[in-house]
Amino acid sequence: MAKLSARLTLTSTDWHSDSLSINQTANIVATGDEQAIGRYTTSTTASKIPVGVLDSTDKKAYVYLKNLSTDAAEKIVVQEDNSGSVGQGFAVLGAGEWMFIPYGENDYLWVDAASGTPVVEYAIFEA
Repeated sequence: MAKLSARLTLTSTDWHSDSLSINQTANIVATGDEQAIGRYTTSTTASKIPVGVLDSTDKKAYVYLKNLSTDAAEKIVVQEDNSGSVGQGFAVLGAGEWMFIPYGENDYLWVDAASGTPVVEYAIFEA
């Protein structure tokens, strides 16, 4: 069982007429059998992030993804699972972009490159 602390801070004094100050913290207990970290070379064919099936309660996991490419054309499309096959896309990571999200009710997570073979850095924490 892993205990993780996730923090997000967004601040700005010139984004809007009001100052922006968002600070969120989540304490996560990763108890599922799928705990993984690594790098995966994508292609223009959708493929699963190389971890086993998410099978904990509600198939819940916390997912970190980062597109390691520096080429603006090498976007990574993040797609949900559809009964073991690729499903709808729900995010696109441009070069250098990252995300950290709760992900649930699915068996796998899929990625697909818009072009080239960008590398995605990932961490999966099944809860």
